Amino acid sequence: MKEDRIINALGQVKDEFILEAAPKAGREKRHAFRGLAAALAIVLLGALFFQTAPGAAAAEYVAEKVSSLIQTLFPPKEMSVIVEGTEVEGQYAAVGQEPEADETGGEAVPGFAIYIDTESYTMTEENGVTLIRPINFSPDLPTCGMDIVHLPDITPQQAAEAAKAEIPSDWEISETKNWSMPDSLYFSVRSGWAWDSVCKNIFFIPDGQQGVFQATIQYFFEAAEGHGPRLGAMLDTFTLIPAD
Repeated sequence: MKEDRIINALGQVKDEFILEAAPKAGREKRHAFRGLAAALAIVLLGALFFQTAPGAAAAEYVAEKVSSLIQTLFPPKEMSVIVEGTEVEGQYAAVGQEPEADETGGEAVPGFAIYIDTESYTMTEENGVTLIRPINFSPDLPTCGMDIVHLPDITPQQAAEAAKAEIPSDWEISETKNWSMPDSLYFSVRSGWAWDSVCKNIFFIPDGQQGVFQATIQYFFEAAEGHGPRLGAMLDTFTLIPAD
């Protein structure tokens, strides 16, 4: 729980900090220990407070404010993209997932941030998958957008091979290639050459631990010069947030 992590953070007073806070001798030493005792008392009282009902409410309030960490570290900005041969400027804001502690005691899960065109796209999350979709889009057309999911305990090469195995046998599949991010891979697939044929670019980005983030950009053939470059420009802003 977020409240537990806040309490744990309050209690993690490292020994070296205590030693640095204590002068070697004299009156300053007594004052330092008094200050340290007061600080430790505040920590203990804070820990007890967060275990009460009002404290839990306060912890929830703090957690809500901390949830804007991504927006704080990655402020909005303007970006330009070449769409159908024309430079288009837009306002972009950062979204994503913050690192999360593993409740089972295993490794913490890393997070990520990515800028999206807030005038044209929105982000939601379903069952651990980040979904970036156009705001105004007809349900009668093939899906366009980007899906990002974290895959633990797998290498980019293994993830690429597993993803290729799920592609229909009659689709065109490109070779797996290196992407611009270090140690990252991607490949492309296409269901055909009709206007509504499905096109996908699938990326596999190391998470800094033992897993990958798989990002799938999808659009239909006629939207290749529209949603294609827009979604590609957004993925280029993908930034890993390490678990530590």
